[in-house]
This record gives sequence, C-alpha cells and structure tokens, in this order.
Amino acid sequence: MALCLALLLRDNVKLMTKGIKMDATKIQESNILEIASLDQKVILGINKVEKYAPQKTSLLRKSIILFLMLTMSNPLTLAVLGLLNRLLFNPISSVFVCYPATKKYQENYCFNFMLPFIKHYPVILGAFYQGGRIGLITAISSVESDFQSKDFFNKFSRWTNLLKKLLGVSSMTYSGILPSAMKKAEIMSKDELQERSRLVGDVVIDAEKEIRQRLNYAPNCPVIILGGKGNVGREVASKFLTYGRDIYIFDLGDQLPQELRNRQVILIDIARKGVLEKYIHEFWEGMAIVNETYPEPSRDVSRQLKEMNIPLFHVAGVKAVAIPKFPHAYAGGIPCCAMNPAKKVRALVRELN
Repeated sequence: MALCLALLLRDNVKLMTKGIKMDATKIQESNILEIASLDQKVILGINKVEKYAPQKTSLLRKSIILFLMLTMSNPLTLAVLGLLNRLLFNPISSVFVCYPATKKYQENYCFNFMLPFIKHYPVILGAFYQGGRIGLITAISSVESDFQSKDFFNKFSRWTNLLKKLLGVSSMTYSGILPSAMKKAEIMSKDELQERSRLVGDVVIDAEKEIRQRLNYAPNCPVIILGGKGNVGREVASKFLTYGRDIYIFDLGDQLPQELRNRQVILIDIARKGVLEKYIHEFWEGMAIVNETYPEPSRDVSRQLKEMNIPLFHVAGVKAVAIPKFPHAYAGGIPCCAMNPAKKVRALVRELN
C-alpha cells in the first residue's frame, strides 16, 4: 500500500510541477526560484516515501517466510502432509529446493536470526502444478560459497532425506549449481544428475524448434552450442545428432566456426553467466541466440544484439502454474531444474529484444 501511495504521489507531483513550469514563464525570476525550491522539497519527501516502501515490503516478506517456517515446515506438519499425500495416491510427487543468488537476496528474504536454522533445512514457500503432478517449492538460506564445505552437504542431505521420507515424494530437485556440487560431494549419483540433464535437454530442444519455426529458419540449419561440454550441453548435442543436425560445440576460449559466418544459424547458450558477452563482437546478422543460462542476458546485451539485428530468446523454463508465481522471466512457469518428468514438456520462451 505504501509503495502504491508513493507511486501515486510521485505521478501527482510530476503533473503539479509540469503545470508550475508552464506558468513559470509568466512570472518573475525570483518566483521561479521559489517554485523550484518548493518542487525540490516535495520531491525529497517523495523519495523518502519510496525508500521506506521497499523496507516495509521486505519486512512483510520476511514475516511470511518466518510464519511458513514455523507452521508448514516443522516435522509434525510435514508428517501429516505426507500421510495425506499417501492416502490420496501421491498427488505431490516432488520437492524443489532453491537458494538465494547472493547475500543481498538472503538479507531481503530472511531475518538474521533465521539464517542458521534454514541454512540446511528447506522451508516450504509454495507449490506448482506441472506434468500432471504437484511439486512443493522450498528454499534454504545458504549461498553458493557455502557449497564448498563437505560439512554443509552432510547436514543438507540429512534434512532433505528426512523431508523426502516425511512427505512421501518420489524426487527432490535442486536449482543452480546445487546438483553438480552435490555430485562432487558424492551425495548425488551420476545417473540422477544425467537424468536431470536429460530433462533440461528436452526443454532446450523444444524451445529451439519453436524459435526456429517462428523465425522461419530451415529445419536443418546449423546449431552452435556454447557450453556444449557440460552435463546439459552434452545431452542437447546428443539429441541434435539423433535428428541429423549439424552441431558445433565450443566453450570459453574457443573460436566460433568461421565456415558458418553470414549464414543462418542458431546459437544455444548453456554456458555459465557472462560467457555469452565475451563473444558478441564475433556475432553476425543471420544468427539467432537461444539463452538457457540463468539469469537472462542483461538489457545492455539485449540492446547490442538488437542493433546487430540478432534476435535474442531466453528459455525461462517450462509452462506451469505456480503459487506464488515465480518472478520476472519465470512468470507463467517454473525453472527447468524444478520440472516433473512428463511425456510432453512445453518450453517457456521469452523474446528479449
């Protein structure tokens, strides 16, 4: 409410000051200075309201997460929810675990006293429906720097195994670098990681087909895979080969295939954040970019590609219903890493430029 009030007041101030400036041409210079001074005071007041509003929103968000931690994420509630899930033939089939991208996000979503309690213990924040099944959305307070510790994964796996057992779900899914870090810590099998990579690969293939048809590119146009040596990249490359497509794999430090220059090609970005930007100066008109890396490319990257007449698409995830909705590009779906296995997945594609 405070934020809406601030925005409303800001718009009114803009209208008021616009009217004042129109009349100012008819009055003396001293009066103009007085109006400018008054205008400055009003704007300073609005800035204080705008600064206060996000703080109030952050406090509400933290309070809701604290409430969910105490009511929905305690072992007793989880056991009751798991009993109901089993009695109803397991409509809840998975639990998705995500984490804050940076410590700034961590501070915006959790009170400081909560951090030690949910560092390893996932808190239920919502649910989604996809592939004919329900999944629960949970979060921990740890950031990527915490994933270097063996002790972290010992505690984390203990809690996630308990969560899976209490709820009676068939799978646990993880965001970001958690799967590869868990594989490295030897608490996720190679087969499980490969299966998750296969599912993400299916989404990328579906997105490429949709984009290729939208751009009216030839069905056999070449595909360049940036980050093609990673888990998901290898799966995507393997699938394209089964379809008889010409693929070119390169990673940071490699050179783009010069024999494709000035031809229509699709470049799929599955590399780490920031790698795509290093190659923009080598791109050409006729290329289309399909980004699967999170987060989506910046506005500056989007602008540069638009000036080069290169369309940029972001594979935000798969189409699904989530409560509450995932933010930004994920609205209308869920991340690929959260998806339930399904016979048919529909990629959630956003055109960025």
